[in-house]
Amino acid sequence: MDSDFVSIILGALDATDTGAVTSASDAMSTIYTGPQNSVLDGVEGLFGNAFRPGVHMALEGQFTWKGQPGAETGAAPNRAANPDRHFPMLCKVTIYPVERMADAVELARQAELQPAQAADTLRLQGDVQQVFGYLDRLCSLLRQQNAAGAHFTISVNSPTAE
Repeated sequence: MDSDFVSIILGALDATDTGAVTSASDAMSTIYTGPQNSVLDGVEGLFGNAFRPGVHMALEGQFTWKGQPGAETGAAPNRAANPDRHFPMLCKVTIYPVERMADAVELARQAELQPAQAADTLRLQGDVQQVFGYLDRLCSLLRQQNAAGAHFTISVNSPTAE
């Protein structure tokens, strides 16, 4: 949400190491496919590379794996390149099927992300690494349960008062 959004987005795409995933971008989205850990690393890298202090930014995404074989773990070059990157963020997660929400809430409590549930959505707040670590653990849990996936929205520097 900045007048320089084009260079922020394109710069973040360019700065993100996508060597561990298959990457495709178009006018509507960027899609990463590959091992779970590598995909999460790519999404975290993209968001982190776009982050600017004081600039409101949101990312909306979906993790799915149904019918897609693949490993949970893979390379994480972006995380390795930025181990000290920290900033607070908000995250909203909906899992499918929603009947698995209790597991997602418990996992968020364990991660100390201050979970708040509203209808079929779970709201979290924490540090960027804490939130992406949670999303990785959530995806592992949902894969083990043969759930369909998770939809998420992440926001930083929102001008909206709490």
